[in-house]
Amino acid sequence: MTNTDHLAPVDKLNGLQTLRAVAAIGVVEAHTGVTFGTWHTFGTFGVDIFFVLSGFIMAMISQQEHNSFLVRRLTRILPPYWTFTLITYVAFKVMPSLDAASTRGIKPLIESLLFIPYKRMDGTMFPVLGSGWTLNYEICFYLIFALALLICNKRAIWIALCLLFMLMATAHLVSIGTFSAFYGNGIMTEFAAGIISYKIYSVANPSVCKHLRPLLYCAGIISICLLAWYEGTRFFNPGGSRIWFGVFSYVLLQSVTLLTRSGKDLSCRVTTLIGDSSYTLYLIHLLLLSVFKHCISHNFPLLQPTHLFGSIVVIVASVLLSVIIYKNIENPAHRYINLLILGGRTNTLRQHA
Repeated sequence: MTNTDHLAPVDKLNGLQTLRAVAAIGVVEAHTGVTFGTWHTFGTFGVDIFFVLSGFIMAMISQQEHNSFLVRRLTRILPPYWTFTLITYVAFKVMPSLDAASTRGIKPLIESLLFIPYKRMDGTMFPVLGSGWTLNYEICFYLIFALALLICNKRAIWIALCLLFMLMATAHLVSIGTFSAFYGNGIMTEFAAGIISYKIYSVANPSVCKHLRPLLYCAGIISICLLAWYEGTRFFNPGGSRIWFGVFSYVLLQSVTLLTRSGKDLSCRVTTLIGDSSYTLYLIHLLLLSVFKHCISHNFPLLQPTHLFGSIVVIVASVLLSVIIYKNIENPAHRYINLLILGGRTNTLRQHA
């Protein structure tokens, strides 16, 4: 029996859900715009944590799912994203002041629904639902992995890595406007970092990981501190680079996964629940922030998200609303759709996928 035969089941990797909770709350905090003394607001590194997580999870589940890989990804991503994109589009139609830079018309809506990057009126490449820009990368990554699985199941991870770097190289070498600007972004290397993290996790010896626990704890804590410090004090300065977010996020992920490999459960019911509903939280928080900024805070200044108290209220409200939507709408709908499309096959991967 090889070392990989002792791998923890996906359901036992609850530490990943804790990371998802940290990443999602970090993104919400960053979008509130609250600052801390001389520090810039921080939390956008949550996106980088999500990306390395995605690389890890896709590599892991590609070993367990073959024929249903892409279907499961799409049934997980599309219904909530399309729903909140349409809600946001209608909201912007009714109240244009919620996002003055959003490009109007039906074409941007269609491009958003189909995950096609485009430039807004302010030159940025955000879809109708602003947070959806990361999903444009995610869907591209899923398609790459699906293609790799079609080419060769057993070598899918390495083929996916090659295809990913080929896409980035093409975007750099060939100037094709939006395509080159978007897919040439170095943030896509974070998917590769997640894949590498999985390969290390899959061969790691549990007894060795137990002996390394103090080091792994220190590495994880230090990486979180460095993520916050770098974004708060250095990232927005001239010369600031996103590459460090990827490096620190990788160290954080590797620490958590190897601690899990050692038999340590880094989760609790609250963090697991927030992690499960993190996708909904990621999708809804910008719209909720707009409501607070442009509607509620006019009558209640303390609830302005840029104030510390207001930011806490927004974060708590966003988390509670996402949990309610996840438990009562998103998760039941996801299970029902999978049942219709995939039949009675049980999804043992929970919401990590």
